[in-house]
Amino acid sequence: MTATVTVTPPGTVGGFVLPLSALLRRGTNPALWVLDPAGGHLTRTPVRIAQYRQDTVVVAGGVKDGDLVVTAGVQKLDEGMLVRAWEPAR
Repeated sequence: MTATVTVTPPGTVGGFVLPLSALLRRGTNPALWVLDPAGGHLTRTPVRIAQYRQDTVVVAGGVKDGDLVVTAGVQKLDEGMLVRAWEPAR
């Protein structure tokens, strides 16, 4: 039997670190706006928060690597809204 083990230092919290401004505060459960890159529509996605920090939040569940998440102006958006992803200049 074999196993792959990853050891993290004590006190380390795993997840995605996002700006606190990305967190949607409607109702009791935290959520993020996730963009469907194919259609350009927004989906309100409930998330599990591992840790709140001064200016950031560690999201431990609900989103996956590669998801496009809105990080500003989240209180002004609505479910299904059509938006365009920002692409940095090359």
